[in-house]
This record gives sequence, C-alpha cells and structure tokens, in this order.
Amino acid sequence: MTETPHDLVGIGAGPFNLALAALLDGESKLRARFFERKAVFEWHPGMLLPEAKLQTSCLKDLVTAVAPTSPHSFLAYLVAHGRFYQHLAADFASIDRREFADYLRWVAERLPQVSFGQPVREVTLCSEGFRVHLDATSVSARQLSVATGCAPVLPDWAAQLPRERAYHNSEYLLRTLPTDVHRVAVVGGGQSSAEVILDLLGKTHSKLSEILWLSNRTNFAPLDETPFTNELFTPAWVETFHALPENERNHLLALQHLAGDGISPQTLRELYQVLYRRHHFDAQGARAHLLPGRDVFSVEPSGRQFRLFARNRLTGVCEQQHVDALILCTGYRSALPACLAPIAEHIARDSHGRPQVDAHFQARWTGPGTGRLYLQNLSTHNHGIAEPQLSLMAWRAGVIANAVLGEPRFPTTATPELVHWGEPASEQVLRPSANRAVSYK
Repeated sequence: MTETPHDLVGIGAGPFNLALAALLDGESKLRARFFERKAVFEWHPGMLLPEAKLQTSCLKDLVTAVAPTSPHSFLAYLVAHGRFYQHLAADFASIDRREFADYLRWVAERLPQVSFGQPVREVTLCSEGFRVHLDATSVSARQLSVATGCAPVLPDWAAQLPRERAYHNSEYLLRTLPTDVHRVAVVGGGQSSAEVILDLLGKTHSKLSEILWLSNRTNFAPLDETPFTNELFTPAWVETFHALPENERNHLLALQHLAGDGISPQTLRELYQVLYRRHHFDAQGARAHLLPGRDVFSVEPSGRQFRLFARNRLTGVCEQQHVDALILCTGYRSALPACLAPIAEHIARDSHGRPQVDAHFQARWTGPGTGRLYLQNLSTHNHGIAEPQLSLMAWRAGVIANAVLGEPRFPTTATPELVHWGEPASEQVLRPSANRAVSYK
C-alpha cells in the first residue's frame, strides 16, 4: 500500500506550533501531525515563579487575533475552568505566567494531532517533499513547520563551571542552591534576572546573606511598552520591516532592543520597593548589591567558591568578587535544530549565514522538490523584534495556516495604519533626490 503523505508535519509543540495546530484543529481534509520530544507540555518550568507576570496581553493567546471564536482561546479556558467572572473581578494589570502556562497545557492536551514523547531524529528529502524520522517510524510530509524554541546561552567563561553551583536561570526552579551558599551572583540585565533577584530576596529562611546583581547594561532599564512602541508588534510593522534591506533591518533591531528585552516597569517598581524596605527597615534577609555596567570576563573556581572578574564600564577598573554560586540570566539563542542537518544546505542564507525567510515565514529553498519549510522564531532578522515574542504568534500561525490550506481562511491582512511606516497615502508621493528635502504637511 502506498503511504499517503501528510499535508503538514510540525516539529516541536511549544506555543508557536501549538498556535498553528489549534487553528488547524477540525480541518478534516488536512492531514497534519505535530511531534514534540518532551513527554508532556511544559513552558519555561524553571521560571514559573509565583509572582512572575506575562509581559503581554492575555488576548494575545494562541488563536484570538485571527480566530476569536475558537474553542482554544484564553477566554474559553477561563470559562471551562469556572474562572471567568473572578478573573474579571481580580482586574489584573497583567496575568500570572503560571496561569498562561496552564492555559497552554490545557490546549495542548485537547489537540489529538499533537504527539508528545516523539523526538524527531532527522529530516531527509523524499519524492513527496520531506521524510520525518522518529525513533520507531517515519512519516512523509509535503510541508514542515519548525518551531523547536530557543536554547539557553551560557557565556564561554561559564562553560566548564560545575552545574550544581553555576547554572542558567531556565533551571532556577528545578534546582536548589546548596545549603552552604551565603553569597550568590546573578548575571544579566533583563526580566529574568530581576525576577530571580526578587525571589532570592524573599528567601528569608535561607542562609543567603548577600546577592550581587551584575549586568553589562549601564542601568537596569525598563521595557518600552508605550503605545507607539507597541506598534512594532503589529502585522503592519512586520510587513514594513520585512521589505527593508538587510543592513537597515539589522540597524533597526539594535535600536529597538528595549522594546522586547527590558524589565517591566511593574517589576522594577516592586524590586525597588523591596530594596528600600530592606535597606532602611528590615534587619533580616539577604542584602542586595546592584552592579550595573559590569562586563564579566572570567570566573575561576576557588575551593567551593568562585572568583568572578568583571570590568567596570564607567571606570575601566577590573573588579573581583568571591561568591558561592552563580545564576546566569544570559538569554537564549535560536538556531536550526540538529534534525534539519541533512537538508540544511538547501536553505538559502543571508550575508550573516542566517536563513532567509519570506513574508509567509517560508524558508527560501534552493534544493529539489516542491516541499515547503516554514520556520517560526528563526527569523528575527527578517521579521523584527516581535518574532520571538508571544504578541504575534496567532497572526503568524494564521499566515502559515492560510499558506498550508491554500486559501485565506484566517484574517491576516494588516489593518489601516495609525503610523505610516512606509510612504503615506496620498495622491502623489514626492521622492527626494540627493539635494531635495520632502516635507509632509
């Protein structure tokens, strides 16, 4: 019997592919499967701290932006759990990350086309498009959607440090600091580092006495979440950004860093208030030492401690600290998963070796066959700072779903702009010459 190829196979079942699976749920004429290596759904389990908040609206869930009546929305989750009225009455400025993680798990468990405990070992080419090799079997697919998430990044100087005392913040809740830790250093200047500092300050019954917070940023800067900056998280901006030359996109990404990687003002306010009370009134608990503008360049084991060396950007002085443990809030990196190695040579690259991804999130393909390869969270350089964020995952899933279905099932066209990123609508647009300025009245 000839095998019938799948129309779509998803590799990874984190939030991004989960959004695509949720939109395609119920499409009886579409053969789709999604494979996830983890045995159960998990979303950043090491950082689901009790007070951690989502940095985006709960309406930017898996489906609502393009399918507001879907049974897989966050509002449907609240109703199914009998929480709708209490959630409204609570009047959250932002919801707990734990609740959003539970919503994602709830959706994952409702989708029969999503299989957990099924790692994809490799992808090869075949006459139908792609062959996806699992542990015990393989399936063919005309189209692939790759959304395997990001991997924690450790600095070179941390690569050989003992993991029981120096680890990435993604493992924070999955580990326990040794009982002899009195002095801990937290390295990093983003949201995760602030959340870790807050949690450590709350450990009043531990032996922890000092917390050092080192960041290479010159201040503990806030996330820019003002209205016009939030326009960068809209389809209109993504379409504008994608059409720009590569060098201009790279320049803009550097300028917009704090639109996606700052600390929420609410977290900064709470942290400052805790520090104020600890400094002036509370005799108990660990003391925090805030050290911005420090470039950590070396760490050496010293018995059961570490000697940490950092260069002060303001003074140029090299400083030395002794600590018992290190928590590294040093970010994540997206990369093509290893299972794509057999076909990676057929993916077109830009001047920096990054995959070229078109406006529909399809990798530009230089190889044989008609198979389509969609990449999620692998094209910040093509689609802008919203690419790794939750903000546009439903819209992006809608774009891919429309392409897979071959028809505009979901509304993904950019709405009329409040901000004219490109040329303004007018009867005539004057294009500046080398010596003529243009003004719009």
